Amino acid sequence: MDARRPKRLLAEALTLVALLVAQTALAQTVESSWSATKNSAADNVYHDNLHTLYCGCPYTSDNDSDGSGDVDMTDCAMEPLGRYKKNASVIEWEHVVPVSLMPAEHFSCWQNPEQFDGCLSGSGTIGGRKCCEKVSRAARRMIFDRHNIAPSIGQVNQYRRDDRYGEVPDHGPQVEKWPGCDVKHLRVSGQHSFEPADCTKGDVARVWFYMHDEHGVVIPDEEWNMFVAWDAADPISEWEIERDARVAELQGNHNPYVEGAEADPSGACGWES
Repeated sequence: MDARRPKRLLAEALTLVALLVAQTALAQTVESSWSATKNSAADNVYHDNLHTLYCGCPYTSDNDSDGSGDVDMTDCAMEPLGRYKKNASVIEWEHVVPVSLMPAEHFSCWQNPEQFDGCLSGSGTIGGRKCCEKVSRAARRMIFDRHNIAPSIGQVNQYRRDDRYGEVPDHGPQVEKWPGCDVKHLRVSGQHSFEPADCTKGDVARVWFYMHDEHGVVIPDEEWNMFVAWDAADPISEWEIERDARVAELQGNHNPYVEGAEADPSGACGWES
């Protein structure tokens, strides 16, 4: 029997219990802003493994207060595509599970910012995500969860945006591929999908499992089965274990799908060892 399925069923069966202990969960250490979150991840998690999530491109940190950095494209085999070229040499912090897919009940501040005094000012209403980051600790806890963020080449992040992961064909008029980076993006009306490299598929799958259990993110059965297959094909690497430990030290909780695992380098990217 698949080891992930019982955990999923158990998590769904204990929804009521989870609500009762929500206040305890909120004891998790949460940064005060998105800039502070990115900076703490850059300084304390990725400081000695400066490689982007999807393409493994090395980058240098700007050593400022917002986690920014620059990719030297001469040291990276990836070649930019047509759009967002200005973002091809900069670091952006990617949400593996997009904020738009997080449970809506915690984001009324996003949909109706005018109902929150903290989002009103003389110059107008602070809208959307910025309002939630200001007035909702529950929203900040999800948006700023460092288990769910990783450095990405800005152009790749802009292409993916909040698209879901999926299996993308190798060829086709709507398939976009970066030379030198084993990721694929499908742009079809009403169906956008992003497929990471094989050596990172397990990494992103285990983040989705974590976000499902920790924050109630919904994973449809078809995607769940896909993530189970990705998890099996790309075992946990040394870097993933170290990353989990560093995030846990910062915010007080582990990803249980990584914690306590024994490293298996068989599916790891070259920069994960």
